[in-house]
Amino acid sequence: MDKTNKIILGVVSCFSVLILAIWLTVVTNIVAEIRPAPTDNSSEISELNAQLAELSAENAALRVVIEQLRAERSQPVNESEAVAEERQEAAAVSVTLYDKLAPDEIDMLERVVQHEVGGLSAQYRAYVVELLYNRLVSDKFPDDVREMLFQPYQFGGISRWLYTVTPDETTKQVVRDVFTAEAPTHKATAYYNPDMSSASAVSWFENSLTFCFEVNEVSWGRNWRTRFFEV
Repeated sequence: MDKTNKIILGVVSCFSVLILAIWLTVVTNIVAEIRPAPTDNSSEISELNAQLAELSAENAALRVVIEQLRAERSQPVNESEAVAEERQEAAAVSVTLYDKLAPDEIDMLERVVQHEVGGLSAQYRAYVVELLYNRLVSDKFPDDVREMLFQPYQFGGISRWLYTVTPDETTKQVVRDVFTAEAPTHKATAYYNPDMSSASAVSWFENSLTFCFEVNEVSWGRNWRTRFFEV
């Protein structure tokens, strides 16, 4: 092959390489246009991860509940006698003396308190209500409200004035509070006013009973003095 042919062959080869390069570039551009652009799924992936974490936490909490239920079921069902007695005592304590009284019995108590010390303070009335409470639970007095109130020489003339008295809200609340309390604040079961009693009555109270305390209160310009005793 002579020199001229070599030159021609070299030019053709270079031209062929250039054509091939141009063709590859065109094909690459076409493929790039046809191929879909990649999408950003990072937010969706983060949301899925959060949901998986939440499900995992709920699953862990559910496992804890299941373990607790299994532990409770594994404990013996039968209670000891001591526990049963404690529950019975607690149930008994929850039922107060007020709950055991009939509505008409509560009404009578309220009327007597209103008649005796209705014009005085709530604390003064409470002392008298507690005295009535003590009488009901004492073996020295009837445990029936009517019988206790209508005993001779206790509340003079009660049959005449009982249902003429209207208890106010303070008296009703005091009766409720005292009869729902755990226990009274004193043990007295008798009382009298020395300034309104005969000499024989004063002598009987002071010499026959056990003195507990005295209460004084001024109402409407008058001093009310009540002495409480235990029979």
